[in-house]
Amino acid sequence: MNKILLIISLIMLMLLQHPVYAQFMHKLDFRGNIQAHAFLNDSSRNWYRGGFAKLRYDEDAFPVQLGSAALHTDIHITDTFWVRSLVTANTYPEFDPNVIEAYFQFRPLPQRKFRVRTRTGAFHLPISLENRGLGWNSLYSVSPSVINAWVGEELRVIGGEIDDRPGYYASGEWSYLDVVELKLMHYDNRGNPTAFSNGQVAWHTVFEHASLQINLPNQIRLLTQYMSGDTQINNLNTGFRGDVDFEAWYVLVTRVINKHRISARYEVFSTDDNDVFVTSVHNSNESGWSWMLAYQYQVRANLKLGIEWLQIKSERQTREIIENIPSETENQLLFNINYTF
Repeated sequence: MNKILLIISLIMLMLLQHPVYAQFMHKLDFRGNIQAHAFLNDSSRNWYRGGFAKLRYDEDAFPVQLGSAALHTDIHITDTFWVRSLVTANTYPEFDPNVIEAYFQFRPLPQRKFRVRTRTGAFHLPISLENRGLGWNSLYSVSPSVINAWVGEELRVIGGEIDDRPGYYASGEWSYLDVVELKLMHYDNRGNPTAFSNGQVAWHTVFEHASLQINLPNQIRLLTQYMSGDTQINNLNTGFRGDVDFEAWYVLVTRVINKHRISARYEVFSTDDNDVFVTSVHNSNESGWSWMLAYQYQVRANLKLGIEWLQIKSERQTREIIENIPSETENQLLFNINYTF
């Protein structure tokens, strides 16, 4: 996928060098942000280092980190057609810059009650209620929900897959004034679970998704998302087969008071995971829940300070077999500085 993103980015740069597009250079727009973190937590070895803990940072990580950076580029070729790219970088466990989005977008003027929007390239699935900030950041906390963490890390809508089978998603939206926003989505990447090319395998992923946002009086907002689906793989070269059913939901309440924002989130998640390797069956079922409380202070238009407490508990049979720990409760107190430009 990174190769496809790189190709699209190079096409953008080539277009900028063409004399025909020189007149549009004044419509080039850069936006970005940088986040720094300081934290305390009791998390064991996390998944970045081959463990089972859920948080990005664990108890062995240095407690002050330049957490992430993002650069968003827009080229408005016309009022209805533009090019957009997003580059992000995290510093833990290593510095890892990536082109996350690169696409062309066409959004003509609405006709009566209808508006058509077309994107070509690679971009995040338009699903998150939380991660609507610059650089796929959450507007309400540093740590996104399980649903949106998975969408941000694992899902990207791109022009083609390794198995040459186009997937699709269908979604519908209903809104009432600026009060209620309801969305439903069906997603099927139509991946061939037996495909294997250049060391890469294809997972066939299907899920249903629903989200609801309600804007209440006194600057109070209620958010909720629900996802249920299945992902499968059948690698004939190694004899490995995977079949994972997953389900997750959360409810988030947030309120803005002048320059202050207070948010609280509760979520539940579970996977029914049956992995088969040759003749052995390995059960990796997992379930868990988490609480999050966050406070943000808008110092200036481009500077925001925040503090977040997150507790997440999970039970996984694989962890019990390997580490003799059936469940783990992780706690993290994180301080955040978010600077935008």
